[in-house]
Amino acid sequence: MNYKILFTDLDDTVFDSSSLYKQAIEMSWEHLRKFYNISLEDFQRVFLEIRTSLKTEYVHKTISHHRVVLFEKLLEYFKIPFNAGLLLEMDRTYWFCVNTYIQPFPTVIDTLNKIKEANVKILGLSDGTILDRLGNIDSLKMSKYFDHLVSSEEVINTKPELDMFNLALKKANCLKEDVLFVGDSWEEDVVGGKSFGVQTVWFNPSNEVAPNNSIIKPDHTISEFSELLKILNI
Repeated sequence: MNYKILFTDLDDTVFDSSSLYKQAIEMSWEHLRKFYNISLEDFQRVFLEIRTSLKTEYVHKTISHHRVVLFEKLLEYFKIPFNAGLLLEMDRTYWFCVNTYIQPFPTVIDTLNKIKEANVKILGLSDGTILDRLGNIDSLKMSKYFDHLVSSEEVINTKPELDMFNLALKKANCLKEDVLFVGDSWEEDVVGGKSFGVQTVWFNPSNEVAPNNSIIKPDHTISEFSELLKILNI
């Protein structure tokens, strides 16, 4: 099958950012401890608790991905008076760390080059804010590979809700049968993509086991990003 469009998740599909989050959390704490005596252990614990709480309270909502919202709640937890400058600096420090050390996965750059040379449009679909994703892409100098960026912030809801897929289809000006979608998350990408009605590729470099009870299956599973070329007939 010849596809005209590639929809690709970004976080942990095109580039590896999750491995940097622990370091980014520590750097945010390093800034906070200049002013307040809070241990790294307590900071990390509360950070993770609030992140889990946000994801539970705002299921499939972009607000659960806003780090500055998380930091605001963290300061409230520690009874630190509101300080806009401090919140902004903690958020900047966090993303500075991520964008300084972020790296694409192996074979990604070469693969995206070949896809572009084959005149296949590439759209990045990602949960989170537009600014955060622009920062990731710009830090990696990867703008030239993407025809459009689609952020959940534009539609409020994250994957696997269908709003972002609908917006991506509109931006690409194409039909569903023209699209191949690749992502690393089973629920967000595989379930989301199949529910939307496009062909899906599960990017699974860690060889995770698929849920046994899932009635939804990806059309393809890959462990290397370069395996997309065969699926795209490139």
